[in-house]
Amino acid sequence: MLASVANGDGGQFAHYFRDLKAGDSAAWRQITRFEDGVKHVAISVDDSSLYLRSVKDAPRGKVLRLPLNTTSELKDAALIVPEGDAVVEGIVPTASFLFVADLIGGPSRIRRFDLDGKHGIELPIPPASGVEDLVALNDRPGDNRVLFTQTSYAEPRAIYSYEPPSREATGAGALKKTALVKKSPVDFSDIEVVREFVTSKDGTKIPLNILRRKGTKLDGNNPTLLYAYGGYGVSERPEFAFTQRLWFDRGGIYVVANIRGGGEYGEAWHLAGNLTKKQNVFDDFAACAEYLIKSGYANPAKFATEGGSNGGLLMGAFLTQHPELVRAVVSHVGIYDMLRVELDPNGAFNVTEFGSVKDSAQFKALHAYSPFHHVVDGVKYPAVFFLAGENDGRVNPSNSRKMTARLQAATASGHPILLRLSSGSGHGMGTALTERIAQKADVFAFLFDQLGMKPIADDDLKNTEPTNAKEAADKKAAEDKAIDEKFQQWKATLSPEQQQWESTLEANLGAFYLPLYKREKVGGSISAWDYVKDDPKLPRVLLIGDSVSRGYTLAARESLAGKANVHRAAENCGPTANGLKKLDIWLGNDAPNQPPAHWDVIHFNFGIHDRATKPADYEDRLEQIITRLQKTGAKIIWASTTPRPARCQRRPRRHRRHRRKKRNRRPRHAEARYRHRRPVHLHHPSPRPGPKPEGRPL
Repeated sequence: MLASVANGDGGQFAHYFRDLKAGDSAAWRQITRFEDGVKHVAISVDDSSLYLRSVKDAPRGKVLRLPLNTTSELKDAALIVPEGDAVVEGIVPTASFLFVADLIGGPSRIRRFDLDGKHGIELPIPPASGVEDLVALNDRPGDNRVLFTQTSYAEPRAIYSYEPPSREATGAGALKKTALVKKSPVDFSDIEVVREFVTSKDGTKIPLNILRRKGTKLDGNNPTLLYAYGGYGVSERPEFAFTQRLWFDRGGIYVVANIRGGGEYGEAWHLAGNLTKKQNVFDDFAACAEYLIKSGYANPAKFATEGGSNGGLLMGAFLTQHPELVRAVVSHVGIYDMLRVELDPNGAFNVTEFGSVKDSAQFKALHAYSPFHHVVDGVKYPAVFFLAGENDGRVNPSNSRKMTARLQAATASGHPILLRLSSGSGHGMGTALTERIAQKADVFAFLFDQLGMKPIADDDLKNTEPTNAKEAADKKAAEDKAIDEKFQQWKATLSPEQQQWESTLEANLGAFYLPLYKREKVGGSISAWDYVKDDPKLPRVLLIGDSVSRGYTLAARESLAGKANVHRAAENCGPTANGLKKLDIWLGNDAPNQPPAHWDVIHFNFGIHDRATKPADYEDRLEQIITRLQKTGAKIIWASTTPRPARCQRRPRRHRRHRRKKRNRRPRHAEARYRHRRPVHLHHPSPRPGPKPEGRPL
């Protein structure tokens, strides 16, 4: 067992180990101390070693391996992955490999090594993307598979799986996008991400990630919102937010700055922006603002900034040091009185990041930038919107209250200084969805008002929000038409066999699933209804099922890869009545002048859509379906999602005796299966592919 102890919020950790195999009497043994610079420790799969991510004499990180025994100490650890050009963020050991997640100034990469740090290769993940949640799968012996989450500024999150090749094989292995993909309710295909670099006051190059509509004119009249954090070694990595569509549809440009104080370039990047060097953070941010204005993205009247928590401190310092550069500032749960922050209940945890007034040099640095102490009467400050939670346990909301009052008394600009206090929120974590939506709506309303933003005319932008039902319907029809045109263009590039399959889907998927399928294909996603090109050496499997089976089709294909050709029927099965009508289409027997399709295994389920069917009719239709399926000569596997038998459902008390008399009666679907001696394979509510063991017919 490993235990990690943090030294406040400054990024220092100590690690302790306890051998559970030794029983309850086993003592905790300290492996690392705060000053050792070890950020993370992982145990090898065979429990023989510890893998350590260290920044000691390696600001961007290195990986050590320490034998796990009763006498080993940190000095015995061997260097297996030395410091390089990227920041080592995570280490994940599997049975045969060590995976290392890196950060390169914002975007991510993943490397795979042998367990001794040799033979490293880079996984082919999508370019300019962020990677998080790298985890190992351990559900089978010798498992080397990993999962990770990938996202970008213009695409929502998706979970990828990676399986290395066998020891006998070569190459990078198999990287697959799983079915676990977030869907965006809005289209971002017209948004581009530009990465540029800004020179800060001391010559340091600062990365800027600029999101804008394609074709945006750099005439200085674009409403531009600059966001940054700059503290605690926290890295601003690519992240998708569909609500930004509202900003882009009003001509806005959104910018994320990777300023110092974060961890984008390692611990040295963090340390260059904390304690007595905190002013570097504010200088970096000001340099980014000046660059955006000089480069024609915006002008001070169209420029806004936003930040929260440590980023709220950044907002306070920026608006007091450079009030002339910005028109509107949004500051969430920020710290503004830096001379008293350590006296708050959570203040001691921030000393390792900001410093203490008890230290002479640190006091001078804190006082030099403390926003509250640098508000000057008569200065024309920008419009400011402070947000705070009355239940904030990390930052005292009194910071926002007194900063608001001080600015209201001092400003000479006439622009509003507003404070939004909420009793239903704290520091952000755990805030209810309704409150988060209300906060977001208020922030947008403030920025739209202060920057004079309105929806762009329809002839300039096709993605404006509809204002009534007719506009919404017209917009949806136009979107569907555009998607269909792209789909038909894609379809025209396919082989004749695949075109025939796509035509079958168009004729059978229906008004609900067909648009979803077309969006998936136009967007480049995989689908349960994807065309399957058979390997003639492998058996053919057909899945016939309802919407539940649609969910496990991709998992079945992945698990049976190289073992079977897994096809899916050309629509969800629906009720048994629909099955009788469409069975020949699903079996592939509807093609003119073609012999009946051959199937080795047919896996099917009916039931969810037969809740209103009379039991006798249901039984009769099942009988007909089973008979027709048996004529194919395939092995028939039944995974039922049929509603529970009537005897299992709640009845009024007066019927209890009647239930006892009939409790041994088989449900209708089981009667049909018994007559055909099919093995019972009931799943409520989620079936999975594969038969139950033979030998126990109902």
